[in-house]
Formats: sequence, structure tokens, C-alpha cells
Amino acid sequence: QGDHTWATMLGQSVRLQPVSIQSLSELERARLQEVALYHLDERDLDFKISIPREVRKHRKSLRRRFDSFSKEKKERGEFVEAENLPRSRV
Repeated sequence: QGDHTWATMLGQSVRLQPVSIQSLSELERARLQEVALYHLDERDLDFKISIPREVRKHRKSLRRRFDSFSKEKKERGEFVEAENLPRSRV
């Protein structure tokens, strides 16, 4: 519990709020699983943790879909930023 807010150099702020895992999309759950596995691996536990094989089988398609989603989001973000620029900078 606590404040999970930070600000960018442009003065924009981002605030994270708790959500249930069930409300995450398939792509968000897959990424969360990868991040969790990475952090567990960093802890040098006395045993090996891995993602079950049947989940890994879909990893490439999930990765491609996530990359595509990120690319679309980035393109939309660049468009929004361009809208906010003064005409002299466009």
C-alpha cells in the first residue's frame, strides 16, 4: 500500500492503482508472468521456476500481438503529441 505515482520530465504524472489479475487482458497477464519470473530468477532461490510449456507455446503469438499493440499505441501517442505542438514546430 502506498502512493504509486511518478512524474515525467514533461510534468505528466502516472498513477498506478491496484487491479485484480482477472481483469487483466491475456497480453497483460502474459507480460506480468514474464516480469514475475524474471524477478524470481534474480532472487537465486534453491529451486528452478519456469513457465508451464502449454503457456510458452503461445508466447510467440502473444509477443507479436503485444508488439503490434505497443506499436499502435506508440503511433497514436505520437499523433496526440503532434496535435499539441504549436504550428511553428509542425
